[in-house]
Amino acid sequence: RDKKLKSEIGHLKAAAERSKKWADTAESRKIGIDPTKTENRLTGELSRVLRRKL
Repeated sequence: RDKKLKSEIGHLKAAAERSKKWADTAESRKIGIDPTKTENRLTGELSRVLRRKL
């Protein structure tokens, strides 16, 4: 029984480490401005402004 619990603890620790690594990677992707998205957003806003003025 003790071996089974220790094994399960090991599996849970490994799963927690994988989850932490995934979360850190996902968060690091969010930081900063993506220039391509900014450019696309600005192009869309510019076209809306121009349509209103016409």
